[in-house]
Amino acid sequence: MDQTRTGARRIIVLALGACVAWLSFGYRYHFLDGVNLLIHEAGHVVFGSVGQTVAVAGGTILQLAFPLGTPALRTCRSSAGTSTTGTTCSGRRACSNGRKSWE
Repeated sequence: MDQTRTGARRIIVLALGACVAWLSFGYRYHFLDGVNLLIHEAGHVVFGSVGQTVAVAGGTILQLAFPLGTPALRTCRSSAGTSTTGTTCSGRRACSNGRKSWE
C-alpha cells in the first residue's frame, strides 16, 4: 500500500513539475489573460455579498458565465430556432430574439 502512495506522489510531482516548467519557460502571455483575470477577480466582488462559499466560487462563476452574456459569442438562429453554427450576429440581420444584431 505504501508503494502505491509513493508512486502516486511521484506522478503528481512530475505532472506539477512539468506544468510549472511549461508556465515558466514555454508560455507566452497574451493580453486576454489579463482580461480573464480581471473578470475572474470581479466575480469575487460581485458575488461577495451573497455568502462566503459563493464569494469564493464567484470568480469562476463569473469567468464561465461572462462569455454567455457577450454578444460577440452569440450565434444567430433561424426562424425555426435551430442554430446556424459558425455564423455570428453581424450586419443588420435580426436574431431570433427579435433584437437587431450587433455590428
